[in-house]
Amino acid sequence: PPPTISPPTPPCQSLVDSSLKGSTDDKVIWKVMKRLYAATPSDYYDSSISVDEGFKREPVMLTKLRKDALRSLHVDLSGEGDPQEFADRAFEVWRDARHEAVAENLASKAAETLGKLREAGYMLGGITNGNSEPGEVKGLEGSLDFCVKAEDVGVGKPHPLVYERSLREAREASPGALPGSEEGGWWVHVGDDLVKDCVASKGLGARTILTTEYHKREVEE
Repeated sequence: PPPTISPPTPPCQSLVDSSLKGSTDDKVIWKVMKRLYAATPSDYYDSSISVDEGFKREPVMLTKLRKDALRSLHVDLSGEGDPQEFADRAFEVWRDARHEAVAENLASKAAETLGKLREAGYMLGGITNGNSEPGEVKGLEGSLDFCVKAEDVGVGKPHPLVYERSLREAREASPGALPGSEEGGWWVHVGDDLVKDCVASKGLGARTILTTEYHKREVEE
């Protein structure tokens, strides 16, 4: 989700506070996530995927990382019940709240624009380095033909594998709709990061659009 969206902590925090003994605000959870990633980074991305020199490895298996952190906190703070069950339950609460936060911070006319494009017959897909489910966000239900998450690929944008996976999904959904098919075609990638979105997708033949609305919001705030 865009950087202007704050972590949706309150619902998850209530569950965490009621189950564990000790101070566990989201900053504590983030610290545990950072500690776990620093200790065994390859647990949270696919180390078999080669990257170019200068490519910054980042955790992409964010669902596993957050659940591991929650489970670790449960053990460290002598929580009640099964640690894994607690982690799974707390994560679901967090994800639902995350979807609500995304819905409240969508770019202006995003849902309306997607609806018009869909009515016009365009194929629509999502690509995210996060671990939310765009198709479950209020206002976006049914608007996407597919969604590729970095944690399903094993590496995040701007790695070309993410975009190659997206193109493959699009071709499977609608043969002949994209470059490389007999009919030919073209695709457009819209994103708010010049390098991860525009430069990376352009390398695979995309027409690109850089949106700056979220950056303007940050300046105004």
